[in-house]
Amino acid sequence: MQESQQELQEAIRQIATGLKTMEENLEQRTQTVDQTMKRWEQVLTARLQEQALTLDELEETAKTFRWRRRTLVLTALGGMLIGTSLLILSLSLPGVNMLMYRLLLMFSR
Repeated sequence: MQESQQELQEAIRQIATGLKTMEENLEQRTQTVDQTMKRWEQVLTARLQEQALTLDELEETAKTFRWRRRTLVLTALGGMLIGTSLLILSLSLPGVNMLMYRLLLMFSR
């Protein structure tokens, strides 16, 4: 009977030792996972900040290009209107009218 109690106590000790070892392993794994997650969180936070800055820069560039495009179109339109107006006004002069007529005849051949 004492032998069976000793075997039972030995088995309980082995199970207790195994459980402690498993608990220590789980704690180590938990710490490793926590450290890994913290590193990834830092990396992803840094990347998110970089992307936010890049997005802000791209929005500013888009606004600048929109302004430049609008300015270019309006300038071209204004230049065309001014040029057409000057051409029409200059056609009222006899010398310019004759020159335009000759140029028209020369280029139409």
